[in-house]
Amino acid sequence: MNQNIWKAIAILGIVGLLIISIISVIVLFLTSKPQLSMSSCIGVLEIQGVIDLKSKESTFSYYPGAEDYAEAIRKASDNPTIKGLFVVINSPGGSVVASDVIYRELKRFNKPKVSYIEEIGASGGYYIALGSSKIYAHQNSLIGNIGVIMYLENYQGLLDKLGINITAVKSGRYKDIGSPFRNITNEELAMIQDIINETYDQFIQILLDSRYISEELIENVTDGRIMTGNMGKKVGLIDDVGLKRDFLIKFANELGVDPNNICDITPKKQIGGLFSLYSLLSEFIYPNSYANRYRLRAE
Repeated sequence: MNQNIWKAIAILGIVGLLIISIISVIVLFLTSKPQLSMSSCIGVLEIQGVIDLKSKESTFSYYPGAEDYAEAIRKASDNPTIKGLFVVINSPGGSVVASDVIYRELKRFNKPKVSYIEEIGASGGYYIALGSSKIYAHQNSLIGNIGVIMYLENYQGLLDKLGINITAVKSGRYKDIGSPFRNITNEELAMIQDIINETYDQFIQILLDSRYISEELIENVTDGRIMTGNMGKKVGLIDDVGLKRDFLIKFANELGVDPNNICDITPKKQIGGLFSLYSLLSEFIYPNSYANRYRLRAE
């Protein structure tokens, strides 16, 4: 009989502990602060390095491309937790198409957005910043370098010295335009210059639509020169200079969001697999593929 009593007491004790534990968990849940995902935050997107359209995977890392950045911006636009976007730029530029993809997605972002040029926001890097409502920078950052360029190599002199002759069998007179194995003609050069000019005019129109640049300064601003953040502020390329943290706090205060509530939406680098060794070797084996030769660079 005594044994049954002790069993009953033990069972009641265990049940009591379970009830207390459950109540404690409920109280803790109700009184704890909400997680970041449950509160308003500032979305921060960091755009680093040369801008390419596709992501690049090497043996040990994964580097986001314009498509990855654009997707991150779209998701931030649909996320009710994110009240605004703070874009941090550290880029010398890159592909015109890639820069334009990010710029247009940022332009379509339907919430407040500002860009901050930390160290360098040149050419395509600055192009992207034009999608923001405000552009800030560190006073010693490098900005500008507005323009478009295409690199065309010519190995004919070297091949002649080596006694190597390469003949192109082609379907049309311009099929091998820009070939590194022969000199480019004046007519071909003019055709490529027309492409450069059209893309450059697009860049300038976006600049003029986004920023106020006085007529007396427009030529100096758009001739490809690079300048500091301080110099860029004087000619109208950016709105103000200062520290990133200060502008982030200012932006958060304008939105009524705790500046410590940051939602990092930057596509993360990941460890690549063993098969990515092939992609790494390809960069060295085929560095001058025609896909790269004809790529317009905003850099």
